[in-house]
Amino acid sequence: MANNKEIELCLKKCQGLCCTGISIPTHKPQTKKEIEELRFYILHKNIEIYVKSNRWYILVNEKCDNLGKDYLCKDYENRPLICRQFSSSSCEHWGDFFDIHLKNEEELMEYLDSDNGGGSGKKKKGK
Repeated sequence: MANNKEIELCLKKCQGLCCTGISIPTHKPQTKKEIEELRFYILHKNIEIYVKSNRWYILVNEKCDNLGKDYLCKDYENRPLICRQFSSSSCEHWGDFFDIHLKNEEELMEYLDSDNGGGSGKKKKGK
């Protein structure tokens, strides 16, 4: 739970970054179908994929409706539990947040084709 000092630091540093997207847990794709599912997601606007501590996530970059122009929650007393439990120590502005950050289909497929990605992307020649 954030204290006043954390809130002040957050507002100066990132201006409500934690309220501008949601992370949905997923897993490293193991099959062609799973790769195609991640390709489908990342082809949509404001969708990215990242890995942190060997855990895969789909990042939906959309601002919370309750984030005010002052970067404060407009309904702070009734904010969701996940917001109440959030700590600035898990904010991406306080160090290297992403171990791997894939912003588009090309980056996803290149990573999956790499040794680190396990070579499961199977890029077609000529693409």
